[in-house]
Amino acid sequence: VYWEIWNEPALDRSYTGLPKNPRTWGGSVTNFFELYTTASKHLKARFPKLSIGGPASCAVFVVTPERAKSAWMRDFSVRVNACAREFLAGVRDGKVPFDFYSMHGYGSPEDVEAQTREARRILDSYGFKDVPIVFNEWLPLPSLEAVGTPHQAALIGAELAVLQNGVVDEAEIYDAIVSDLEWIKFFGDCAFSFLVSAYAGPVAEAIISPAKDYFAEAAGELIACWRQGTEVRLENFSI
Repeated sequence: VYWEIWNEPALDRSYTGLPKNPRTWGGSVTNFFELYTTASKHLKARFPKLSIGGPASCAVFVVTPERAKSAWMRDFSVRVNACAREFLAGVRDGKVPFDFYSMHGYGSPEDVEAQTREARRILDSYGFKDVPIVFNEWLPLPSLEAVGTPHQAALIGAELAVLQNGVVDEAEIYDAIVSDLEWIKFFGDCAFSFLVSAYAGPVAEAIISPAKDYFAEAAGELIACWRQGTEVRLENFSI
């Protein structure tokens, strides 16, 4: 069982104080490492067979001349790489549980190969030669306009070949279907469960929930097909 702690803590990292309008982590790098240390040590003590790791890094970038042309991308790459190194130094020096390194990447197959090999090089340099890389968010052309197109399918095939023949130990694709529809469904589920439970009780919620789930799934599938211009297929519905 893998237990990953957090998600992209460096996404909005600031060197001049706490991040403004943070999306994934609103504290400092020190705060994040304190969280990771406390959680990983507690979990390992209670469940020693768990594989514990993180930090689900945005990526590990190789700052190429092309990437350096964009000031934003250059600064973002430097920030993310610095956070990865600080995390690895803290794990090593503090002897904190660390069974796998997780990272994300949304570039081309060539970018992903360079990023994952750079991650392997950095891990090795900090003494983590046996720690596997879990590449658990990746997708070429992650936009609704590109999802399902032949171009994206070809890039996915190329990236799979890169990953299979590269340094990554495990990879999970991100299908980019999580959009505003999924958020609406999520908050709708929360609101429905609260209202039914509050006014009719948990038994009523348990009875009505299957119908609600099917209705939400059907509405989401219909809207997604409408937005993508595809045929509605009932066999795609799942509860």
